Amino acid sequence: MIEHIMNPLPWRKKLGLSQEEMANYLQISRSLLSMVETGRRALPTPAHLRLAELILQYEKPGDAPKRPREENEKRAWTLQKQIQHRIARLNLEIERRKERLAQWEMQYKTAQKKMQILLQKQNQRDGL
Repeated sequence: MIEHIMNPLPWRKKLGLSQEEMANYLQISRSLLSMVETGRRALPTPAHLRLAELILQYEKPGDAPKRPREENEKRAWTLQKQIQHRIARLNLEIERRKERLAQWEMQYKTAQKKMQILLQKQNQRDGL
């Protein structure tokens, strides 16, 4: 199950929005929103930003319940770990894509050399 920095469900309920309305606002599909709300998928970063903007529109600075310091520190540690995990996954994806790009470059160079050889042979046959 995926943990979220911000789950849209409580905010959707608080604002009285349907899943379809919230999904439209966040610019994601209703099915993705459903999976996010149940913890099966992570909310994409652009949708996180839209949700934060929505919360800021409706939340006043004094509205948030006060949390004990220990709970805040635990939450901060958890969020930090989630962010580090996401960064690590993104770095792995970057490395995989770099490797794939290197493979494609090699394939391109090989194809380019073959094409040059074929053109040379064609030119020799044509007497050029």
